[in-house]
Amino acid sequence: MLAPDMPRGTPPTDALAALFASEMLAVIAGEGERVTDANDAFLHLVGGTRAELESGELTWPGLTPAEHADADARAVEQMLERGWCTPYEKEYVRRDGTRVPVVIGAATLSLEPFTWICFVLDAAERREVRERLEERAARPRPWRRSARRPWWSATST
Repeated sequence: MLAPDMPRGTPPTDALAALFASEMLAVIAGEGERVTDANDAFLHLVGGTRAELESGELTWPGLTPAEHADADARAVEQMLERGWCTPYEKEYVRRDGTRVPVVIGAATLSLEPFTWICFVLDAAERREVRERLEERAARPRPWRRSARRPWWSATST
């Protein structure tokens, strides 16, 4: 469904601009390793500022912990081969040093220069729920006997 003020037949670039501005999800765009544009949802997610973005301080590898570099390299390979990457889980390092789990997917905009656009979903809540379920499943469950008698076991008095 289009935004209320966006008529049918709206060019895709206008529709993408509306999605970018909506802050329903974090969106970034870049050239090579540099993040060249980001919506406020992304800046909030990583604790970055518009000034850091504009100065070139925000880079894809600079926001990514070393253990996720291989996944990022596979994503870039896919983007170069087919124009998009399969969404995957990773973490970003916030500007304060804490980490945030995310799910990202990206598409290639051009090969020369290599430009891209990426959606970023905050997966913190999803990870928290998964961890709680795993903890619950790992806890030993004592065998409990029901205090109630089944309906068919009538007592004869």
